Amino acid sequence: MKVFADTSGLFASIVRNDRMHGDAKPLFSLLLETGAEIHTTSYVLLETLALLQARAGIGAAQAFEHAIRPLLRVTWVDESLHSRAFLRLERIGLRSVSLVDCAGFEVMEAVGIRAAFAYDPHFEEQGFLLLQTVEDVG
Repeated sequence: MKVFADTSGLFASIVRNDRMHGDAKPLFSLLLETGAEIHTTSYVLLETLALLQARAGIGAAQAFEHAIRPLLRVTWVDESLHSRAFLRLERIGLRSVSLVDCAGFEVMEAVGIRAAFAYDPHFEEQGFLLLQTVEDVG
């Protein structure tokens, strides 16, 4: 199974006081245990690390970088992907959809990923399946 990991899923799986932590942590563990290919982008890494550092401290950012990032298949955003993501952002035209989201949508389509480990409704709005609880992996 291929899954795209968004900042909302990664952050919630790590930070105990996140409102989705109770669902995210066991779901992320299940994805790892079942050998799912967990894809993400370098933009998601940047966003996740920045949020962890700001909200949970440098220790949480370090733990993510050293323990979790190596488990992810990262697509590093280059100029071409950035341009495609920005064009998509312009087409969507909503303030609430970010460039980070659009880069993720582009990678999901390029790699053939239909499911996102995310608590962001924009993935569903773009036609992707949201994985938010263990029951969603069936």
